[in-house]
Amino acid sequence: RVPGPDAIELRRSVRVERARGDAWEPVDASFSLRADCEEPAGTCLTLAAGAELLPPGIGESGQCGGAELTPGRYRFVLQSCAPDNTLPHELHSTFTLSP
Repeated sequence: RVPGPDAIELRRSVRVERARGDAWEPVDASFSLRADCEEPAGTCLTLAAGAELLPPGIGESGQCGGAELTPGRYRFVLQSCAPDNTLPHELHSTFTLSP
């Protein structure tokens, strides 16, 4: 859920990483934030204040034909759409898939 009174802009590309000891490694299961597989992904997505972003089904076939995730500890990594010459903010959301 988007906190506060202002909208936020996120990059549509979401990276998926898996925990390996104390480190995180990218996995081949990244996806794009979009309403359906027919809609072009674009670069950024604006979420209004109070909006909620729901992830695709976890552990099922990935969004739009992506890879399946095996049991383990993962996180989604999202980035803000930062102005040119500015580093984006990163948002992490950790989850565990059980066998």
